[in-house]
Amino acid sequence: MNVQGSSENKNSLSGIAVLLVSALVFGMTFVFQKQASEHLGAAAIVTLRFCIGAVALGVIFVLCDFFRKRKGLVRGRFNKRVLLGGFLCGVSLFVASVAQQAGLETTTAGKAGFITAIYIVIVPVLGLLAGKRTRINVWYAVVVATAGFWLMSSIGDDVSVGDGDILVLAGSFCYALQILFIDEFADGEDPFRFAFAEFVTASVVGIPVMCVSGVPAPSDINAAIIPLLYMGLAASALGYGLQVVGQQKVNPATSTVLLSTESVVALLGGAIVLHESNSVAELGGCLLVFAGVFITQLQFGRRFLRVPRTAPSLYERIFKRTPVLF
Repeated sequence: MNVQGSSENKNSLSGIAVLLVSALVFGMTFVFQKQASEHLGAAAIVTLRFCIGAVALGVIFVLCDFFRKRKGLVRGRFNKRVLLGGFLCGVSLFVASVAQQAGLETTTAGKAGFITAIYIVIVPVLGLLAGKRTRINVWYAVVVATAGFWLMSSIGDDVSVGDGDILVLAGSFCYALQILFIDEFADGEDPFRFAFAEFVTASVVGIPVMCVSGVPAPSDINAAIIPLLYMGLAASALGYGLQVVGQQKVNPATSTVLLSTESVVALLGGAIVLHESNSVAELGGCLLVFAGVFITQLQFGRRFLRVPRTAPSLYERIFKRTPVLF
């Protein structure tokens, strides 16, 4: 798992463009999540969106296989890397999405977008815990982003952080795990099959959670059908499918910068569509978080925090050769 992206030549213009489109789609999702929360609970929204996304991606890779077969090309396969990577990403994605959706019930779409962007700092921090060298500027970014989160959370006289902000931050941590899992397992695999395995996992995990928390009434689903279709088709099937494609061409450190631009879209979308207002302190906090986002990518010479070298991970040893299951 190369958190800082040792393959410097992995960044391609096409991959960068794909990730920027993905970030645009993700950024508008905060607006639709906020609208859907007026009718449905967090577990129901997340489960239904990934069920829709799984069906859409299933249709996509079946059609892709059909045209590949007609052209005499090799079709994609569900192998161990796809299944295990899809499972790990799916669990991380479900937990992240539920936490984020629950947080949106008590915080604004714009703030949620910027708090979610903190995953760009979390990714290299997790890399350090895994024994990977991390540039010293990452720790400067941690300080700046933390200060931004302090302002964005409207910490004032009561010196408290909103529950919604904490939930969104927890979701950001899980999104960081998902980014690292994609980088580890999706390279060279069929992106649509990988995303399909991810969404099926999220759906399977989500259905019992939705049943326990309360199955939504058909009238409530109908009232939220437009946001659900956007989240299922655009944000899930298209957005996450593009993320997998883009991360195959761009290293994870650069990917997180590009994906973090969703926070700008979320802030603008919340202000334009939902007419959300932001205080000067909150806007200043947003700017600090965004500054932290870009500080992680600055090159301060070759200064790293020293960490011990680690042996190859268990899955690196297991999946050096990957047999096809079906």
